[in-house]
Amino acid sequence: MTFSVSLGPETAEIPDVTGKSQEEATTTLETAGFKVRVDEEYSDTVEAGFVISQDPAAGQQMAKNNIVAIVVSKGVEPVEQVKVPNLLDMTLSEAQTACNILGLSLNASGDMSGTVGDQSPAAGTMLDIGSAVNVTLEKTQNNPNPSS
Repeated sequence: MTFSVSLGPETAEIPDVTGKSQEEATTTLETAGFKVRVDEEYSDTVEAGFVISQDPAAGQQMAKNNIVAIVVSKGVEPVEQVKVPNLLDMTLSEAQTACNILGLSLNASGDMSGTVGDQSPAAGTMLDIGSAVNVTLEKTQNNPNPSS
């Protein structure tokens, strides 16, 4: 009878695939003998379709056929936008409420007891949620019946 001693499962060094395209990273890891799990997340710094990180890290020895997880960028997370409301002739309180409902902030200047006489950006403009609308409040003109 012949006995052989097993040295355990065959191992390989995990290659560095960060910064590579998903396709290139998957091919590299599979060629090295590993299985690949792909997760996705948004990134402001890594282009869509490219590897942000991997686990386990590159350079470690691991048994072949084990899983290396890679996180692939979905690109920059889209920001929800809203249409700027028409704030003209509103009081400061009314303008703040109209903006708050939409997730916008309000920067006001001028006569705080007046009404909105100017706004930027203009009504109807698409703006990222969390952005500010600037308004100038003007003294309300009480115009009793003008004489002819």
